Amino acid sequence: MNNEIAGEFRELLAGRSLLYTVGTGLALIVMAGVGTVQKVADQGTTGAEAAESVAWQGFAGLLFATVADALLVTGEYRHRTYIGRT
Repeated sequence: MNNEIAGEFRELLAGRSLLYTVGTGLALIVMAGVGTVQKVADQGTTGAEAAESVAWQGFAGLLFATVADALLVTGEYRHRTYIGRT
């Protein structure tokens, strides 16, 4: 079981496009978080507005996770490494 998990991590880190997608997603989420903190500190926004900003950041993270997963699935299909093969 450990060999299978290690193989999946090696496969995950093998493609550059996936790493670029994850890195870009993380950078954008961090920048949005910093912007939200500055907005709350400078403008004194309400808790509801700050919570809405945080929710949108979560949606952005979900979007990039979906793109990263799509890259993983298509890579497995292309190399025929998926479990459901016959």
